[in-house]
Amino acid sequence: MHCHNEFLDDGAIVTIEQRLRFRSFEELCNDLADVGLRVVNVWSGWKQTPFTGTAKEPLMVFEAAKDTTN
Repeated sequence: MHCHNEFLDDGAIVTIEQRLRFRSFEELCNDLADVGLRVVNVWSGWKQTPFTGTAKEPLMVFEAAKDTTN
């Protein structure tokens, strides 16, 4: 994936090449926890359809919040 970003405030340009990677549900939950977030909900679409984890659901929309239990 090629990303080109131009910041209008100062004119800085950042261009990167990055390999697109798809992570599993478990990996995403762990990654969020690693940065201090807890998963509140996971949806299978933008209209908040419940996520069931089937192969027919190519999209996961995570709702997360700061974990205040630590």
